[in-house]
Amino acid sequence: MLTEWGIAVPPTEQSAKSLVSFVFRGNYTIGENEFARRAIVREAQSHWIGKRVRAYSRDTGTVMYLRAKWRDEVLEQKETHKEVYHTDMRVVRPFRVRFKPDNGGRSTEVSLGDLELLDE
Repeated sequence: MLTEWGIAVPPTEQSAKSLVSFVFRGNYTIGENEFARRAIVREAQSHWIGKRVRAYSRDTGTVMYLRAKWRDEVLEQKETHKEVYHTDMRVVRPFRVRFKPDNGGRSTEVSLGDLELLDE
């Protein structure tokens, strides 16, 4: 299904399911309908996958793949940070990425907001 939509299939079943769920149902962030959310996923993948980044931890590395945040993750984030998000869910980032550090350490999942793109 993801391939038919022009979306790269992530290597884990959970990540793939998260993208399908995001396309069909959204996650209270961006994308008014299924077609818009497909385009958002394609754009995010082309912008981040395989790119060199610096994480908030100051580690540099490469983005391996992305997954969509689940609806409950977004709602929990909103609840935890009420003073920041108020009622505007558009400021919550819809995806997390799997990031492989250059130092050979274990890959880590981080929010897009915790990354700085290095190869532009």
